[in-house]
Amino acid sequence: LHILSLNKHREMPQRIFCVGDVLIDEKTIPHLAFLSCHAEANFTEAKSYVITLFREIDTDFSLDEGTDSAFIEGRQAVVIVDGKEVGRFGEIHPEVLSNFSLDHPALGFEMELMI
Repeated sequence: LHILSLNKHREMPQRIFCVGDVLIDEKTIPHLAFLSCHAEANFTEAKSYVITLFREIDTDFSLDEGTDSAFIEGRQAVVIVDGKEVGRFGEIHPEVLSNFSLDHPALGFEMELMI
């Protein structure tokens, strides 16, 4: 979100992604993340990216209701593979967007890479 705030003077839409290590409970775990920011960004767009990603990597998954306060309630989900939560996505909460001085809706997704 910080990158989007630095580039908010640029043309929309803006879409960024990152692959990198995340430290969780003293373990380094590779993660994939993406953000999309534009006037029409919504949960359906985020869900379509997730479905496409898992279809391309030929991995069965399910979705469940999410409860992350960074996302709008009812417009978020968690991704489950083999009974384990591996990621989450949704529409970024307006308060979070305001904290980064972002004027357009945004969606985000982050997941553990199952290497």
